[in-house]
Amino acid sequence: MGDADLKADLNKTVIEDEPKWKISAKWAAAARWALATSMSSSLQALEEASEIDGERTILEGATDAIRTLQHVLQGECDDAINEELSRREVPHQRWWSAFSRAIEGLH
Repeated sequence: MGDADLKADLNKTVIEDEPKWKISAKWAAAARWALATSMSSSLQALEEASEIDGERTILEGATDAIRTLQHVLQGECDDAINEELSRREVPHQRWWSAFSRAIEGLH
């Protein structure tokens, strides 16, 4: 069975068992996890480069931003994000969808 056949079979199975929005959320979560995992080695290299002189520069700021992004992608900030979205009365799905599109646009 080829990759395309396996993917089609998986999609068919998932679609029959769950509503489409749940499928989308699961794929998005899987993609977030995969991206966060792949960021680990890059983050290590960035941290090494930004610790050279001990001075706080744009390098440290960029490294901190990537570290925060990794935490968000890993779901470590979900509660804080969802609480803030609720406080501001922003639809959670709309924000997460926009966040996902922004991440997709980075590559």
